[in-house]
Amino acid sequence: MLANMRVLMDDGRFDYIRGNGASVPADRNFPPTGLAFFIEATSFYSMPDELTLNLTSGLRFIPGMEQQEDQTYVEFTGIVVQLIAQLEAAGLGHLPHPWLDLFVADSVIDDCVTQTIAELNPAQLLPGSLLLFYPFVRSRLKRPLFRVPDEERFFLFDILRTVPSDPAVIEGILPQERRFYDQKRVLGGYF
Repeated sequence: MLANMRVLMDDGRFDYIRGNGASVPADRNFPPTGLAFFIEATSFYSMPDELTLNLTSGLRFIPGMEQQEDQTYVEFTGIVVQLIAQLEAAGLGHLPHPWLDLFVADSVIDDCVTQTIAELNPAQLLPGSLLLFYPFVRSRLKRPLFRVPDEERFFLFDILRTVPSDPAVIEGILPQERRFYDQKRVLGGYF
């Protein structure tokens, strides 16, 4: 997924890209991490004939798994509201959501993600848990003094968990998130 995201960052065929690691039911035939990885990529257009076809050429993925959806711009910008509504509709809105957002340099993101996933307990990743990956190009940022890794390419790496409402689980997760933060800071990452 990260390799595909780098291709998309470099060639600019999409206006917006986001990588996702979503928790999947245990009865599905997915890796033991309990996560399935996929990319959401968006092209903005005014008329249907303006949409370029074959936007997935040159990417590595499981054939037949790609999906396409048309949305208005307003629907697209409301995606976070939609996700929160889905959590509420699934009866998960009241559960704890320990979330951690970190900027991580491109040169270390692969190892960083591998290490993080190895430490996550799949049993504690309830539906609604996500890992998100937002790619950034440093030279395109215009906000002065914005603290990001000292590399041209980096990722916002989000660990968004929905966990059981069990004090013992929460007491174990909060120090783990602190450890994740400290590990990423050593690698040049920022909160």
